[in-house]
Amino acid sequence: MADSFTDYCAAVCARVRFKPDREAIAGELTAHMEDHMAALEAEGVPREEAKARAIEAMGDPEALGKALDALHSPLLGWLQLWMWRLSRLAAVISISLSLLLAVGPVRSGWVGLWDVFDREEVLAGGGEVVAELRPKASCRAGGYTVALPRAWVVRQEDGELWVYFLLRAGHLDPWIQRPDFGAALSARDDLGGAYRSRPDAATGASEGPAGEVAAYRSTSTPFFTCYEGRIYPVDPAAERIVLTCAPYGETVFSLSFSLEEVETDG
Repeated sequence: MADSFTDYCAAVCARVRFKPDREAIAGELTAHMEDHMAALEAEGVPREEAKARAIEAMGDPEALGKALDALHSPLLGWLQLWMWRLSRLAAVISISLSLLLAVGPVRSGWVGLWDVFDREEVLAGGGEVVAELRPKASCRAGGYTVALPRAWVVRQEDGELWVYFLLRAGHLDPWIQRPDFGAALSARDDLGGAYRSRPDAATGASEGPAGEVAAYRSTSTPFFTCYEGRIYPVDPAAERIVLTCAPYGETVFSLSFSLEEVETDG
C-alpha cells in the first residue's frame, strides 16, 4: 500500500490509459483522502495514522485504477476532447465573422475603380478617366502596413487633372485602434507643387500650395482600414507625386508613385 497520497494517486492513474484525465482523477482522489484524514484527526487520531487509514480506505490502487480506466475510455475521451476543441474553433470563427459583418460591407479596392468610386459620381461633372495607376507602393508605419495599391487620373470638364487614390492601412491585430491618417495627408509633385489638406492662407503665394488633398476613411474592418482620396488640381507636367502623412510636423509615412507608369483606360 502506498504511504503517501501522491504515491497512491500515481499507482491509480498508471492504470488509466486516457492521460488527459489523469490530473483531474488525481485531484479528486487527493481531495477525498484529505477530507477523510481531517475527519479522523478531528476524532483525535494522530496525523500519520489518519493519513494511512485514509489511504487504506480507498482500497487497492490497481483495482481502482482499472475501474476508473473503464469509465474514462480513451476513444470516448479523445472524441470529447476534439469535439470541445472544434466547438471553441467554431466560436472563434463565428465571433470573427460577426465583427467583419458588423462594420458593414467590405470594399477592399483591389479590383477596380468602380469598387471604390461610383462611376456616375466621378463623371457627374463631365470627368473622364484617362489613366489607371498601379503604384504598389507600401511601407511600415508603426503597427501598420500602409499601401497605395491603386490610383486614377481623371480629367475634369474644365480640363483640370485630378488624381484619385486608394490608401490601405493593414494590421494583424484585430483590436488595434483604427488609424486616422486622412486628416494629416499632404502631397508634393516633382515640380515643387504642394497639395495640402488644410491650405495655409497666411503662406505667401510663391510658396503656397498648388492644390489640395482630401481623404476620408471609407472602410474599416478588424484587420485593415481604407481611405478614398483625391489630389487636385494636379499640374499636367508633373511626373511623380509623393503622398505624406505628417501630423504635427512629424512624418509617419511617405509613399511615392509615378504618373507615367500608367495603365491606359481602354
